[in-house]
Parts: sequence; structure tokens; C-alpha cells
Amino acid sequence: MVISHGANGLGAINVTTGAANIAPTSADEVDNATPDRDAVSRDKSTLAGSEFDDVVIWLPQYILGNRMISAGKLP
Repeated sequence: MVISHGANGLGAINVTTGAANIAPTSADEVDNATPDRDAVSRDKSTLAGSEFDDVVIWLPQYILGNRMISAGKLP
């Protein structure tokens, strides 16, 4: 599974500082920010309290590994 926390970045971790960005407030974005195997994928929403702009895709492990090897990111 690959998750982008979207343009608002709520729930994402800053790769430079290692600190969390602003904590998400909607239940679905909170679920995508937790380190488990459950994820939410739904239409974008800007309604207060139910904001959601995360992008979630599922890739078979072998496809992701192949792409990372091709990009020189894995041995």
C-alpha cells in the first residue's frame, strides 16, 4: 500500500526533521496516519471535520520491488 497524505499534509511525517506535520482531525485521515495495515480510500472532501485528500493505492509487493530495483533504490 502506498499512501500520500495529500496537499494538506495532515498526518504526514517531515522527512527532513522527522517531526509530524499538523495532526489530522477527520477520522479517515487519522486512520491513514496510524501505523497499521488498515487504510481508508474515498473521495476528496473539504467539509470541516471530515476533510480528506489522502491518496491510497494498493500495489502487489513484487511490482513495487521491481520498480524500486529499476530505479536503483534497492540492491
